[in-house]
Amino acid sequence: MYAVPAGMTLKDALYGLFRHYVSKPVSSATSNIDAPSLDALAFSKFCKDAPHLDSLNRGDLDLVFNKSKKIGGRKLYFGNFLDALGGLACMLYHKENPIDALVKLLAYQILGLFDQEPVPDSLETFMKIKEELMWSKRQN
Repeated sequence: MYAVPAGMTLKDALYGLFRHYVSKPVSSATSNIDAPSLDALAFSKFCKDAPHLDSLNRGDLDLVFNKSKKIGGRKLYFGNFLDALGGLACMLYHKENPIDALVKLLAYQILGLFDQEPVPDSLETFMKIKEELMWSKRQN
């Protein structure tokens, strides 16, 4: 289990990870500099880098990516990225309710992308992530 890195909010942590994996524009004529995004390859790399997400194959990742992107689009913007995390969570933790599934995905996989040591499994860490996730949802 991993905690939100010290000194960061959950939203800051997720946005930082998103920005780290943002697709590099091929040319300035075809890219929108104001809207960072992930293409399918960058999303796949993000998932492969996350600890314990290797149980998902490329088809699973493509399915989540395609369900999360805008219709006709080829990239995930930050809001779509958050939707994709929800899709991954439901795929991995299908027996859990969607919120608990997302909290587990964040605690056991996604937050492990930060260079930090795992923390012992605890209800306190789980509830702290869940509380911050719910607070963020109320703010949007």
